[in-house]
Amino acid sequence: MTGLPRGLGRLLAVLLLLAALGGIGALVWLPVHLMAGQERAVAEAEARIAALEARRSDRERLGSERQRLEGEQARDRSVVRTPTAALAGAELQALVSAIVLGSGGKLESVQILEPREQGPFEEIGLRLTLTVGTEELRHLLYALEASTPAMRVTSLSLRPAGEDGREGTAPPLHVTLQVAAFAAIDQSS
Repeated sequence: MTGLPRGLGRLLAVLLLLAALGGIGALVWLPVHLMAGQERAVAEAEARIAALEARRSDRERLGSERQRLEGEQARDRSVVRTPTAALAGAELQALVSAIVLGSGGKLESVQILEPREQGPFEEIGLRLTLTVGTEELRHLLYALEASTPAMRVTSLSLRPAGEDGREGTAPPLHVTLQVAAFAAIDQSS
C-alpha cells in the first residue's frame, strides 16, 4: 500500500475529523433548530387562540346584547310591526275604527293613504270621515293620541252635520280626520 506523503496524510486526517465533527454538529443543530421553529409556531398558535377566545367572548356579549335589543323591540308596541305597508294600514284601520265606534262616533268612510318613508319606518296614514258629538270628539281625539301603537292626528276638519242636537246638547259634527302611525316593515316575515 502506498503511503501518502506525511503532510498530505495529516491534512486528510484533519479534514476527515472536521467533516465528522461538522456532521455531528449538524445532527445536533438540526433538531435544535426544528424545535425552535416549533416553539415559535406554538407561541403563534397560542397567541391566535387567545385572540380568538377574546373575539368569542365579544361575540357572545354582542349576541346577548342583540337578543336583549330584539326582545325590547318586540315588546315596543309604539309602532305597527308587519311584513308590508298594506297590512300595517289594515291593522291601523281596524284599530281606528274600533276607537271611533267605542267613542260613540258614526264612521262613514276610511281611506288608507299612501305610505311615506320616514327613516327606518314608514308613516301609514288614514283619512276618516265620521259624524260625532263634541264631547265624543274630545274622547275620540284623546283615545287616538293615547293609543298603542302611537298615533297622531295630522289633520282635522269640522263642520256642522246639519242635524239639530237634542235639547241642551250641541249638534253633531261632520268630521274629516287624518291620523298617522309609524310602521316597522319586517321583510323577513
